[in-house]
Amino acid sequence: MRCLLSLILLLLTIACTKYHVCTNTFVDSKAIPCGFPQGSSFDLISLNEENPLFSKEIGFKIEKLLEGQGYSVLYKDRADYHLEYDFHIEKSYGKTYVPSFVPGRTYISCGRFFNSRGRSSHFIGQTQIGGSTVYVPYRYSYYTREIALTVYNHSNDPVWQGCAVSSGKNSDLRAVADYLLVSLFDYFGENTHQYVSTEISAKNPTVLRLREDS
Repeated sequence: MRCLLSLILLLLTIACTKYHVCTNTFVDSKAIPCGFPQGSSFDLISLNEENPLFSKEIGFKIEKLLEGQGYSVLYKDRADYHLEYDFHIEKSYGKTYVPSFVPGRTYISCGRFFNSRGRSSHFIGQTQIGGSTVYVPYRYSYYTREIALTVYNHSNDPVWQGCAVSSGKNSDLRAVADYLLVSLFDYFGENTHQYVSTEISAKNPTVLRLREDS
């Protein structure tokens, strides 16, 4: 029963997962005025040498996304374009102010009272008067997750470049990578002219497809 409840909670958490992604892309409109021609082929190279296995995983996802848009992946000498990708995560700190209640003055009173039989008893009472709310500084950490793609032609000139960034409490780039890639390929071969802000959920069909073999 506990396992079933845990599974249900996990599925609900995944279903509610959303990431806010900012994407910025650039294009050489003279080189690819209408984007990449349908059926174009790409050679994939990772610029990140710190985690070769994760680089392969990212490359596999990029290949899936390319094929999903009608492109293919070939070796460099046979490919029409050369696609380089890089990724990183950076920890930063921020400061905010949170409310905290400060109690007012406390008064203590004492006295004597008599019951119905005439017997006396002593009492001590405590009364708190007023109070106020103050805002105290709170330091927190957050993470900036980023994936960048650059596509070159045979002359080694960049013809398209894109960068997707997301910031939040999650320090696992692997958990966010699919959302960053999906946002990038929404504008693959296009020029956004500015940062485009989107919210991508775990129910996104392309995200689900990327995770089929993960």
